[in-house]
Amino acid sequence: MKTNYLSAGMRRTFQSKRVILAMIILTAAPDAMTVAIAQSDNAVPFQVTDPIAAGGITVDGAGVIYVTDRDHNVIRKITPQGEVSIFAGSPGRGGSADGEAETAQFHTPEGVAIDGAGNVYVADSDNHAVRKITPDGVVSTLASRASARSAGQGDQFQNPHRIALDEAANVYVLDGGVIRKITPAGVLSILAVLPDKRGRVKDAEIAQSQIPGGLAIDARGNLYVADVSAYVIYKISSDGAVSTFAGTALKSGADDGTGSVARFYAPHDVATDQAGNLFVADTMNLTVRKVTPDGVVTTLAGAHHIGDVDGPGNMARFYGPECIATDRAGNVYVSDNGHIRKITPDGVASTLDGLFMRGDIAGAIAVYTRTVEVLPDQSDTGKTARQRAYNSRGKLRLQQGDFAGAIADFEAALRINPQSPVYKQNLARAKAAAEGR
Repeated sequence: MKTNYLSAGMRRTFQSKRVILAMIILTAAPDAMTVAIAQSDNAVPFQVTDPIAAGGITVDGAGVIYVTDRDHNVIRKITPQGEVSIFAGSPGRGGSADGEAETAQFHTPEGVAIDGAGNVYVADSDNHAVRKITPDGVVSTLASRASARSAGQGDQFQNPHRIALDEAANVYVLDGGVIRKITPAGVLSILAVLPDKRGRVKDAEIAQSQIPGGLAIDARGNLYVADVSAYVIYKISSDGAVSTFAGTALKSGADDGTGSVARFYAPHDVATDQAGNLFVADTMNLTVRKVTPDGVVTTLAGAHHIGDVDGPGNMARFYGPECIATDRAGNVYVSDNGHIRKITPDGVASTLDGLFMRGDIAGAIAVYTRTVEVLPDQSDTGKTARQRAYNSRGKLRLQQGDFAGAIADFEAALRINPQSPVYKQNLARAKAAAEGR
């Protein structure tokens, strides 16, 4: 199986036989079936055909989780009780409208952060902008490529991907290989330019096109960047000095250790806790790593084996942890294959339930369509008339509210055995999630 990283959204796309992807959806991620049977209101499902659907994740002081859904262009809110709602944005095609939560638009929202007053900040990637959402859901544009041009500051925000806030209300944006700073007064500046994967520091305009990774900040104002292509973690001081905090450039691996001895493999995102520890979503290693303030790297959860298994330490399994955040209690949250996984401070991983959006027929159709369309014919050369027929019929049944019929079409299109114990188990989980149980 070959895995590629794309700069637009940093999505993993599986290039092996697509039928394997369909099997993964069936046996490990029941979300697609969930949306087919969903019947409650105010929801759009995460995109289950992409194992890494969330664009960013953050947690407020009350334990409420905010997730950017880059496939449906909305910001989701998940309470500690597992209740999920759309916090801001209009599901569907991307847009750039400011305004009230229900009418505002985003276009491939990625990184997200929250301040002490409950304002949420979003790196709105394909709008080349940073958006601000008040606690009551009013969306505005804090800074954008257009505003930078009008202020005579050139073409800024080519690919805003991750975002972080300091205690002085400054906003930091990872824009490709450039870290931009926005003061509370709205003044834009470049704090630092990161080296490329070969260690070369280029002009900021060129560095904007580098593959972005993750961004976090500690209580002292130090920034940390996960470089997904160089396999290292950079540390950036408040005056913009860049150093390698952990790992060695272009040396992939899974070794624990201190500083340059440690190894990462496509680290995708980083987050800090109140003690100054750094947590890394080490995507291709299928693990979550912990780095102390002294640079000592250990593996908190997961092992180099793909799966969807809860449990302690190296007994846990992940499909590809991407986005990461922490709460005040020291728990770590990662997005993984359409789910949110929680890891306690002592490394016990669990999967949060109730995270499947429910009841939006348009969203259900979108996911059903994409799921069925990934299926090849038996020679793996493209779609067949039979699959297109399932797709068309399934969409019609969803429009008519015939969820049972849609499930039947879904099962047939995927050529699975409805009596399979694994399928039965996942269908039961899907129904429970759809019904909010």
